[in-house]
Amino acid sequence: MKGKTQGLEVYELIGEGAGPAPAYVAVYEKALAAYFAGEFQQAMALAASQPEDPPSVVLAARCEVYLATPPAADWGGVYAFETK
Repeated sequence: MKGKTQGLEVYELIGEGAGPAPAYVAVYEKALAAYFAGEFQQAMALAASQPEDPPSVVLAARCEVYLATPPAADWGGVYAFETK
């Protein structure tokens, strides 16, 4: 949310029951791990490979922002929204 400086965990409900997770989940998790490690180019490539997955599209866009303007050295993974 705009104006907030602390991170908030967000969860996505995936699938129904105890069945296997959709295939895109594993790729997204790899992209997210690369994002938190500051490896934005790798994270963007992984996330951009899944244009049908809305969270991957958002992650790819955030990586593009950080590639253009890297976060501070003490960045903790939180994305600061500039608009509502």
